[in-house]
Amino acid sequence: MNRKLLLIPVALLVFMFTGCANKVSPVGGPDDKTGPTVRQTTPAHKAVMVSTDAKITITFSEWLHSNSGKGISIYPETPLKVKISANRLEIRPLTRLKDSTTYHLVITSTLKDLHNNSMNAPASITFSTGATLDSGKISGCVVDPQRPFLQPCVVLFGAPWGAEDSGYCGQPDYLAQTDSAGTFSFENIRTGSYRLLAFIDKNSDSRLQSSTEELYTPIDSTILVTAADNRVILYPSSFDTSRQSIATISPMDNKTLVGYWKKPWDTIVCPALPHFSIGPVDSSGKSALLPVKLRLRAASTRFMLGIDSSLDSATYRLIYSIKSIFDSTEVFDTLRIDGSGRADTSKPFLKESTPKKQADLFPEIRLVWSEPVILADTFTMADTLGDTVLVIGDTAASDTTLLHATRPLLAGREYGFVIFTTQGKDLSGNPLSSRDSTDTATVVSISTVRADSIAVSLSGALPCLQPDPQRVWMFRPLNDKGHVVTCRDKGNSFRFDSLAASRGRIGTFIDRNGNNRPDAGSLLPFRSPEPFVMFDDTVEARARWDVEGVELSPCNPCERRTIAEAADSSEIREMK
Repeated sequence: MNRKLLLIPVALLVFMFTGCANKVSPVGGPDDKTGPTVRQTTPAHKAVMVSTDAKITITFSEWLHSNSGKGISIYPETPLKVKISANRLEIRPLTRLKDSTTYHLVITSTLKDLHNNSMNAPASITFSTGATLDSGKISGCVVDPQRPFLQPCVVLFGAPWGAEDSGYCGQPDYLAQTDSAGTFSFENIRTGSYRLLAFIDKNSDSRLQSSTEELYTPIDSTILVTAADNRVILYPSSFDTSRQSIATISPMDNKTLVGYWKKPWDTIVCPALPHFSIGPVDSSGKSALLPVKLRLRAASTRFMLGIDSSLDSATYRLIYSIKSIFDSTEVFDTLRIDGSGRADTSKPFLKESTPKKQADLFPEIRLVWSEPVILADTFTMADTLGDTVLVIGDTAASDTTLLHATRPLLAGREYGFVIFTTQGKDLSGNPLSSRDSTDTATVVSISTVRADSIAVSLSGALPCLQPDPQRVWMFRPLNDKGHVVTCRDKGNSFRFDSLAASRGRIGTFIDRNGNNRPDAGSLLPFRSPEPFVMFDDTVEARARWDVEGVELSPCNPCERRTIAEAADSSEIREMK
């Protein structure tokens, strides 16, 4: 037998077995959905007397993605060189560390394994180049009723604050990242006064981007950090230092201009209304300026300008001035616009009204017009059996009018009211358009839900809450996210009467300004956010029932479920 021929199959077998030793992802089996975790660190967490030229090494439970090392930073700030090798993270400070200083190395959830699984929780390593660690500590959580699961960065800015508007967008003194329930903690930091805030770090640069990243602040502008743990809750706020300016403006007719700001008008940043003037531009570039009346919708991008004298088709120069808290003087801007020789003779008409389907007993009536109108402030609504209800609304010029009944409607009824042509007008004084040969502009009709679809009441209490006379409770149906029902607090208890039967969630907020809705805070100038919490539990307002003793949890908004804890619950789909 040829001995060379016998060697061929043996060589093939050797190749088959040794070839399988290549390091590739395994085939088959369950998908890897577990993120990497820290196994070992050098120096150890909370080590002291660490060398000022030390290299930091962290070993993880699995191999790391080589392009995921962006969210790594150290405080006090020190330039770093980061290298990922297999399951090891090697971090080398590019300058010598300071003597007798406590350092905090932070690794956010941007660090991923080979299957793009993020770390299950952010990691933090603390060590000192001196004999002791700093003693300050602070903890708490970030609460956002619109986003039950989020992992913002939490930062501390120590005194002196410096230039506030740019300082908040700079390097913080300390940084941490929350877990998916929004909880965070700082340990072994310097004691003293700090500004505390949190933000969704969309670009993973560990710095707040004004106006583009969601922001959260505490009730107090300054936080004192001591050796005793101080627990702080942060709520949604706003921060936008970009200058207010006009995006577009054009004539609606020869006496009205319609414009849009580049961002909604903020009465906190710009407490004084802008000044406008307009005039035709002649060949020399000079003009006789005419006064302009501003019709501004609060918190809106849209505004309207009324002019006493009629425009023609010439080119005009519009001058406006704005003063904000970020400007020491008024800022002027000039726009050229084409006038209009067309007088407004068209009459406004109703395009749409809601609700269209069966309404609950506390309906918000929304009237959408073909152009901005000024509508009468009261109407009388009546049903087919003689029940009458006074309806009131906003008298400001708007293309959308909101009306509310002064008391609950009755179940299973057909209500309606007439709006006559003389009860509204547009900005040029034109009355409402008639729908027929009479003076009737429109008839608004509403059907209320039947009595057998009404929950008599929904009530409960949460005694562990801190009593507050300005507390308001709300019920938000799951099938109608834009609609809420509110009631005032009575000894840390709530009672909603005559609800449309539905499943929903209950929340509570502190209504400091009495507008019956939770308002966000402001970073500059600092305005406290109104504390607002939506509870995790889904409750049911059952038709024809008095639902009493509703239990809510948790009392402390920082004791919320993480994504992992809620993953097996069907409620996670409803809460998103």
